[in-house]
Amino acid sequence: MEQGDVGPLGVAASLVWSWLWIAGMTAYAAWTVRRRFPDAPSILLAAAAGFAATAGLSLAVLFGLGVFPVEGRTLVPLAGMAVGNSMTASVVAARALTDRFAEQRGQVEAALALGLPPRQAVEPLVRVVLRDALTPQVEKTRTVGLVFLPGAMVGLILAGVDPLDAVLVQVVVMYLVLGAVATSASVIAVVLSRRLFTADWRTLDLTPTD
Repeated sequence: MEQGDVGPLGVAASLVWSWLWIAGMTAYAAWTVRRRFPDAPSILLAAAAGFAATAGLSLAVLFGLGVFPVEGRTLVPLAGMAVGNSMTASVVAARALTDRFAEQRGQVEAALALGLPPRQAVEPLVRVVLRDALTPQVEKTRTVGLVFLPGAMVGLILAGVDPLDAVLVQVVVMYLVLGAVATSASVIAVVLSRRLFTADWRTLDLTPTD
């Protein structure tokens, strides 16, 4: 075995440590969202579910389609990009949903009085919140290469990589980020919307207290 080669046990250990790092990364991201927005009901559970779904789905697509090899050097950076870039959208979605719910609580209760279940009563708010949370990332993705020049693409080009290869890598990264933002915001909004009601379908009072 040449110097620098890694045997099967070393590769397996590298993958195990990478997955453990991703688990810790996801937990810390959820705790960070919880600290930023502690008043939202079950925000830690919603954030953890959102980031876990984001990391799992993103890596499954990238590795399932063979875009990148399953290695320790690819697992952690890709998961970090997916989870890290989705944190802002998750906070925006959580805060916007609770704020709108507090403002439009009467409308939600009117929908409940008409016989709609909580899921349908809060669905219009969830749609608006997701649109607002995803719009910035969608607009950024649309202008890649025309207005917005991401660092990965510029760095690869400056390093001497073929421009077409640099663009292809950046396209993968941008759609990875867009998919991650959509997944995390959707999951956190859906989970959080279920926690805005009691078991007997009463709405929670989220009005800030002095």
